[in-house]
Amino acid sequence: MGYFMNWTQAQIMREAGFQTKAQFSNESHRHHLPFRPKKRGVENRFSASDLAVATILRRLRGFGVPTSRAAELLQTLDRDALDVAVDALTDGRGEAVIVGIAAYDLDLLPQGWTGVFTSAAAAAAAHVESDLILVDVGTKIMDELEGLA
Repeated sequence: MGYFMNWTQAQIMREAGFQTKAQFSNESHRHHLPFRPKKRGVENRFSASDLAVATILRRLRGFGVPTSRAAELLQTLDRDALDVAVDALTDGRGEAVIVGIAAYDLDLLPQGWTGVFTSAAAAAAAHVESDLILVDVGTKIMDELEGLA
């Protein structure tokens, strides 16, 4: 977890598509958005996995999905699996991190669904079997880390 807490609330807020910190904070609390901030000094800091969640949220909202529904869809995402995949990618052990979000029917997700794929081939195969919105969060994370390094 070498890049665990690099992002500020303002950076996550912008990535998620919110205009103000107040709007981000209000929507996060109201809809129980799955961010996991940690206090560092006097401010909240966010992990690479939180950046991934913000990227997915922005994509869903860009499709016109209300924040309340996006929060429901994000609850299907296994955050522990996402953390492991992001750590592998940032440590150079992984090839990709692609998240699959059910397009509409959460009841059709298979048992043990994590929503996290570590290769484009696995994501493509799952997309054929289910109606998914695929979001490549690995590229965004690596682009951000290159800017942070």
